[in-house]
Amino acid sequence: MADPTIKDVLKAIAEMRGEMATKKELAAFDAKMEARFDAVDARFDAVDARFDAVDARFDAVDARFDAVDKSIAELGADIDKHMVVHKKLEKQVEILKVKPARPVARMPRRR
Repeated sequence: MADPTIKDVLKAIAEMRGEMATKKELAAFDAKMEARFDAVDARFDAVDARFDAVDARFDAVDARFDAVDKSIAELGADIDKHMVVHKKLEKQVEILKVKPARPVARMPRRR
């Protein structure tokens, strides 16, 4: 093989400069994309924080529902107790309806 000529050397240098420019462009592009990825990651973190806040609200709502369910159960038990008393009272009223009424004594006359 023959020694390289000045044209060959200049051509090789031009190719190397082109590759270097391409590498610089790639590095700049990589840096730009990295910045965009960081921005997207920050957005995802913000969305995750919002979801965590919503989850916390749902936990609070679930706790409220649990408290309401407990209160309703307590009221139901109280109503059941009242129904037992009510049934007893109804039986007593029926017994009183069946018995004949006693005559009312007259007031003595004043003289």
